[in-house]
Amino acid sequence: MNYSAAMTTVRQKLADLNAPPKRLKNTVYEERDALCDRHGIFKQRCRRIALYGKEIETKTECPSCLTEKLSQLQQSEAEQKKRRKHHKIKMLMDDLHLPERFAGVTLDNYEPVTLDAARCLKLCNAYATHWPERLKRGGGLVMCGKPGTGKNHLALSIAKHVINEHVRRESCTTEVP
Repeated sequence: MNYSAAMTTVRQKLADLNAPPKRLKNTVYEERDALCDRHGIFKQRCRRIALYGKEIETKTECPSCLTEKLSQLQQSEAEQKKRRKHHKIKMLMDDLHLPERFAGVTLDNYEPVTLDAARCLKLCNAYATHWPERLKRGGGLVMCGKPGTGKNHLALSIAKHVINEHVRRESCTTEVP
């Protein structure tokens, strides 16, 4: 459902109720008390116009009902966005095809065993945290080192962070000389 269009319509109806009524040619305007089943009596604006021998009347809705409807639409839109984001994150994570041994890796559970490894972790944390700015500027991050030093752990942790926080795919490649 397009919640944006529905919210715009409801907002416009509320704005119209808060503004003086627009006077239209050949239209009779009146304001009268009306009864809302949920909110009781409210001031209802009615317009009548005669077109081709038929009288057409329009009536405004209860302002409290409109306010509730707007709130429900906003909540539904937020829930829809959350579901879409969750689905997109799941798809991107599935596309990583993580080997089982890397399924639980994060930047938080990386254990640096040397000062260089701690420096690399700090650099990777900064890279992941500031990823949107890095993307705009271009460039990447190259990790090199001996086997077993945690390059894959850090690279996949960055990818997972970027997917979860920014709902974007990080490109990781491995090359062995």
